[in-house]
Amino acid sequence: MTVANEKIEALLEQVQKAPRYTGGEMNTVVKPWDTVALHYGFCFPDTYEVGMSHLGMKILYGLVNREPDSVCERFFMPWTDMMALMEQEDVPLFSMESRRALCDFDMIGFTLQYEMSYSNILAMMKLGRVSLLSRDRGRDEPIVVAGGYGVGSKENFDMLFELAKVLHGEVGASRAAVDAGFCDHDRQIGQTGVTVDPK
Repeated sequence: MTVANEKIEALLEQVQKAPRYTGGEMNTVVKPWDTVALHYGFCFPDTYEVGMSHLGMKILYGLVNREPDSVCERFFMPWTDMMALMEQEDVPLFSMESRRALCDFDMIGFTLQYEMSYSNILAMMKLGRVSLLSRDRGRDEPIVVAGGYGVGSKENFDMLFELAKVLHGEVGASRAAVDAGFCDHDRQIGQTGVTVDPK
């Protein structure tokens, strides 16, 4: 479901930092919903300002959106004023690009950067109308994945490799994950989307 612009505009008039929720920045990618096979929601479990400063998010956003049959749209954790209004007005968590509800996407992915954001993942799923437990999710709900340096160990990071194998995908990693020994250097991804080879 696309959240009506009028409903969102009414909320924006009541919050402290409305631009956090408007989207439309330079290099934003908007694709017609019905023209792509995969709808991926990239979820950053912190505010817009924190998420937009994260280089990894921009890399993944660009990589998914350069594929003609997929779209990646962004979601951020709303600040407390907006979250309270969304709950009060029954407005689901919506994407920056199409303003579609989180529950409409085929797959959603959370970046795990630090432990303090873990509870925000649950809040975003609840606000986005996605069942918290996988056993409660129906076939019409998104596949939920999460990964990043915040997984905390090589063993946990290995689960990302298992998921990638099932999805016929690949695992890339930040320098922090490589330096921590979570994966090999040849999986380190730079800003261009290719393996980094520092001199």
